[in-house]
Amino acid sequence: MLVQLDNHVDNSATASGTVVIIALSGTAGVGKTALAVHWAHRVAHRFPDGQLYINLHGFGPLDDAVTTGEAVRTLLDGLGVPAHRVPTGVDACAALYRSVMAGRRVLVLLDNARDAAQIRPLLPATPGCIVLVTSRNNLSGLVAREGAVPLTIDVLPRADARSLLAARLGPVRLEQEPAAVEQVIDRCAGLPLALAIAAARAVADGWRTLAQVADALAGAEEHLDPFVGSDITTDMRTVFMWSYRQLRIPAARLFRLLGICPGDTVAVAVAVSLTGTPVDSVTAALRELVEVHLLHEVGPGRFGFHDLLRTFAHEQATADPDTPAALRRLLDHYLHTATAAAAQLDRFRRTLPLPTLAPGVIAESFPGKEPAMSWFAAEYRALLASVSLAAASDDPGVTPHPARIASSLEDFQQRTGRWGDALAAHRIAVVAARRRGDRLGEGLAEYGMTRAHAYLGDADNAGEAGLRAAAIYRDARLPIAEAAVYGAVSVALARANRHTEALVHAQRQADLCAAHGTAADQAHGLNTYGFTLAELGRYDEALDPLVRALDLQKSIDNQHGAAFTLDSLGLVYLQLGRLQEADAHYRQSLDLFEQASDRYGMVYPLCGLGDAAAARGEPETARLLYQRAMSTCQEADQHHLRSVIDGRLGGPG
Repeated sequence: MLVQLDNHVDNSATASGTVVIIALSGTAGVGKTALAVHWAHRVAHRFPDGQLYINLHGFGPLDDAVTTGEAVRTLLDGLGVPAHRVPTGVDACAALYRSVMAGRRVLVLLDNARDAAQIRPLLPATPGCIVLVTSRNNLSGLVAREGAVPLTIDVLPRADARSLLAARLGPVRLEQEPAAVEQVIDRCAGLPLALAIAAARAVADGWRTLAQVADALAGAEEHLDPFVGSDITTDMRTVFMWSYRQLRIPAARLFRLLGICPGDTVAVAVAVSLTGTPVDSVTAALRELVEVHLLHEVGPGRFGFHDLLRTFAHEQATADPDTPAALRRLLDHYLHTATAAAAQLDRFRRTLPLPTLAPGVIAESFPGKEPAMSWFAAEYRALLASVSLAAASDDPGVTPHPARIASSLEDFQQRTGRWGDALAAHRIAVVAARRRGDRLGEGLAEYGMTRAHAYLGDADNAGEAGLRAAAIYRDARLPIAEAAVYGAVSVALARANRHTEALVHAQRQADLCAAHGTAADQAHGLNTYGFTLAELGRYDEALDPLVRALDLQKSIDNQHGAAFTLDSLGLVYLQLGRLQEADAHYRQSLDLFEQASDRYGMVYPLCGLGDAAAARGEPETARLLYQRAMSTCQEADQHHLRSVIDGRLGGPG
C-alpha cells in the first residue's frame, strides 16, 4: 500500500491541471489513519510548502462531525492566514483557501471523512498538491466526479498481524508462545485495532501469558466485551457503532439480521428471505453496507464480513424484535432451497412433507444438476450450521427443520464423501427431534445416521440406528422408507463381511419395494439384493436381480441408480471370469458416476477396473487405477475404503 501511495506522489509532480486525490477507505479499526499519518511523515520532504491535517470526525460521537465551515477555517489557520482575514461565509472561506493554496505544493490529509459532500469544499485547485482522504465510506461519488483514486485497506494477513504484535510485545515473547500468537490473531480477525487492544492487555498485565490473553478474547465469538475499554476510540463496540448508526433504516436492519446467518458469506437470495423484503431493496441495502465497509463483496452476489463485525451484528440482532421471525425465514429458505437442489441431484428421492414457507421467503430453484451442486458447495457450511440453529431454536415452527435440512444434504455429501459431516448433522437432528416429539424427523435422522455409519465402516452403529429408524417408519406405515433403512443396514453389514446377516435385510428391502414401491424403488431393492448375493459368492444367482434392476433403471432414465447397479454387475462378471463384460460394465458405471458429479461413487468402478486389469495380468495398469481411486478417497471421509484400496496397493491396510 505504501508503494502505491508513493507512486501517486510521483504522478502529482507531473500532473497537468489537476489535483491528485486519493480515497483511502476501509472498515472501522483497520488502520486507515495510522497508515495515512505514517505515509505523510515518510513523504514530507516531497512537499516543500508543507502538510495540512484535519480530523473531520465523520464517524465518531453524535454531533461531533466537523462542519465544512469549521474545516476550511482550520485549514486556513494551518496555512497561516490571520483570523481577521477569514471571511464568515463558507463559500468565501473556500475561495480564500484555494487562493492561498495557489502555486503551492502541499499534502492535505483529510482524516475520517463522512462522505464526499464533506470533502469537496476542502479540495485545492493547484496541480502538484495531493489530497489524501481516509474514510469508512468508499467515497464513490468523489471517485466518479472528482476522479479520486480509490484504495482499500483490508484486514492484515497473518504475517503482518504477527509483525504488529512483535512490534508491541517484542519478538522474544512471540517466540515463547507461537500457538497462542496464532490464537490471538484468529480472535482479532486480523484487525489492527483489535490486535493493538490485545497487545495492550498483554503489556498492562505483565504476568498474563499470551495463552491467557487468547482465552480472554475467546468470548469475542459471542460478544465484544473482551474488546471493550474506557477509551471510546479503542472500544471495538463503540467504534463499530459509529458506522452502524449512520446507516439508513433498511441497511441497518439488514446488517443486524446478517448477524444471525450461519456460514462465512451470504448470497443476495438468502438476504431477501432473511429480511422478507424485495430484491431491489435488499440490493440497495447491500450496496450501502459495502460502501461503508461493513460488508465486502467476496464474489458476484455474495457478501461477507470479518468475525468481529459479525459478532457486533449479532449483538444488535439480539435486541431486534424481528430476529425470531427472521430466523424462521432464514431456516425456511435453506430447507426449501436445499430440498429443491437435492431433487436436481436425485429426481427419484423421496422426501417428507415440508412446512409452509413463512411470508416473505422466496426459495431458490435450479435449472439442472450443475447449478444445484454449485449452490450446495457455496452454502455448505451455512447449511450444516443451520441444522444446529434450527435444533437450538424454541420456535415450534422450525420443529421439522433440523432433520429435513440434514437429510437434504445427503445427496451432496454422498457425491463428495462428506460422511463425517453427515453423521454429526444427523446426531444433532435426532436429539432435537426426540426433544420435540417429531417422530418422523427422528426416523429421518436415524436413517441418515444409518447411512453415514455404513459409509464410514461402522456396521454395529449402523445396525442399531437402522433398527430404530425402521421401527418408526413401520409404525408410521411408510413401507418404502422402512425398506430404504433395511438397504442401508444391509450395505453396512456387507462391508463388515457379515454377508449372511446382510442378505436378510436386503431381502426385506426387496420384498417391501416389490410390494409397495415405484420402478426406482424396486430397482434399488433388486440392486441391494443382487449385490449382497455377489458378496456371498452366489454370482449366478446375483445376475437375475441385477439385470432386472438395470432394466428398470434404464426404463425410467435413472442414471445415478444405474451407476451403482452397473458396478455390481461388474463385480459379478469379474468373479465369473467374464473380464471383457466386467470391464465394460465398470466403465459404464464410471461414466455415469462422473456425469452425476459423484466423485465418491467413482471410487468403486475404479477399483473394479483395477481388479479386472490385475486379473488380466496387467499389474501396472491396476496400480494406476488403484492410485486414482485412492487420491479420490483421500479428499473425503472414506477411511474404511482407503484401507481396502491400501491393501490392493500392498500397503499396511
